[in-house]
Amino acid sequence: ISDAGAKQLASQWGLEAELQLDPLPSYDDVNFRVTTSEGKRFVLKLHNPLIPCGSPENLSLQNEVIRRLAAAKIAVPEVLRASGGEDILEVPQEEGVARARMLTWLSGDILPESEPKSIVLGEEIGRLAGRVAGALQGMDHPAMKWTWDWDLRQATRV
Repeated sequence: ISDAGAKQLASQWGLEAELQLDPLPSYDDVNFRVTTSEGKRFVLKLHNPLIPCGSPENLSLQNEVIRRLAAAKIAVPEVLRASGGEDILEVPQEEGVARARMLTWLSGDILPESEPKSIVLGEEIGRLAGRVAGALQGMDHPAMKWTWDWDLRQATRV
């Protein structure tokens, strides 16, 4: 997607045309850090239409997980609703129908880049994993039955 196309897409969330777009690394999708003229930052995600993780069902699951974690007071980005009230928009592409989402920007460091790794950091990660597990306990969603190459439940298959 071009910068102009990304800016036009961002307008669906009420963001003005004077935006700074910075590409973000991604394995499968196209992601931009969107910065407004006031300095507010967001992440525009355009999900690859050729792979199942970008399906409406899987994105709905991701949004539900984010909302549950937020309700448990775990720091996660907020899923924004577009002007029409949708949190996932369909974007026709040459390869098929991609889906787009806009999230708030969550500042922080990328773990592999924080050196050195301390015992305290390991303990903090363990506590966070416990809080995440607690927040998601009892959750049921049809897309939870789906699997992919990075699914830890498939580790013995690799």
